[in-house]
Amino acid sequence: MIKSIKLETASSRTVLIIAGFLCLATIVFIAKWCFANALATKAPSKEVAELSVNVAPNDPQTYYALAILNEKTFLSENLPKSLSAFEQAVALSPNDYRLWLVYGKTLERSGDSAGAERALRKALEFAPNYAQVQWTLGNILLRRGEIREAFFEIRRAAESDKNYRIPAVAAAWQLSGGSLANIKQNLGDSANLNSALVMFLAKQNALSKPLRFGTLCPPKKRKPRSKRKAKHCLEN
Repeated sequence: MIKSIKLETASSRTVLIIAGFLCLATIVFIAKWCFANALATKAPSKEVAELSVNVAPNDPQTYYALAILNEKTFLSENLPKSLSAFEQAVALSPNDYRLWLVYGKTLERSGDSAGAERALRKALEFAPNYAQVQWTLGNILLRRGEIREAFFEIRRAAESDKNYRIPAVAAAWQLSGGSLANIKQNLGDSANLNSALVMFLAKQNALSKPLRFGTLCPPKKRKPRSKRKAKHCLEN
């Protein structure tokens, strides 16, 4: 048996109509958001990305896509547009470390190293243990000449992600002036980085003569079992 609701008053009918419009508006808003987001994710051109921004101006993904596409043109006049789009993206999603990370890289490419550092520190605030953020911040600081602070972040990145160990050693080597003491000062006494240093030196043909087992070996390996194994570690 089907029951119907009898609307006795005009106010009841008005409330029902308003509720219906609100539901419709919500559906349209969600549909536009989803469409714009999907469009931005695979936007083939700036024009398509701009369309997605117009369709969903409150979606950070649309601004991110527009920023990336402007940057990829490699045209100097598009760099400010890219930065502006990134600013909108991080304003709409301020807790997303990925946006701050890419924004920071773009700022440095634009010549704003101080702004790049601030952006990367925001990324680090939301992803303190993410190696890529640590590595990027470390390199920005390194290019600014802040060696001590730079290698603090570089060491952390290299410890948590082995893919950064050889690059970390290479960076320390370039700044060392050929001094092993300077390399160790920047890299610290990590077993992982010491091993990476030995590998790096071997590839650079730096092990031109047998060097005694020493301070670059992990503590548990300080006493070699044979002279052959002793050649694989270095002494200061």
